[in-house]
Amino acid sequence: KQWYQRRVAITAGGNVKHRFISTTLPVVDKLVTNPQGSHVFESLWDAADLELKSRLAQGLLMKEQVLKDNTYGAIIWKKCNLKSFKMGQKGWEASEKRKKRDLQEFRELINDENDSVSNLVVKKRKVKKLKAAS
Repeated sequence: KQWYQRRVAITAGGNVKHRFISTTLPVVDKLVTNPQGSHVFESLWDAADLELKSRLAQGLLMKEQVLKDNTYGAIIWKKCNLKSFKMGQKGWEASEKRKKRDLQEFRELINDENDSVSNLVVKKRKVKKLKAAS
């Protein structure tokens, strides 16, 4: 991601993101089939919560053939796992939740690299205690 994509995703509040992404729903198929618009859509997708992703996916599903026939649309179709969404929304939601969890764990791991070794040992012990308690 570019620095400006990360900054927008971090600084914009949830309500602002929700409203902004919702306003793009009517033109989402045009965004996806455009070289620059597909990058904009990817940023919107990354910033969206599960509910918004579902609404975006439903909008894209209505234009399935247009997306598949377009180079950029086909890439988005694959990146957003819309085939899975079409097969069943429950499985798709589980997959999206798993992706989000894995990304969060990766970010925590990267942040841990900045810590000293002693801090990592303390954190590891805390995690073990939490797992043992649950």
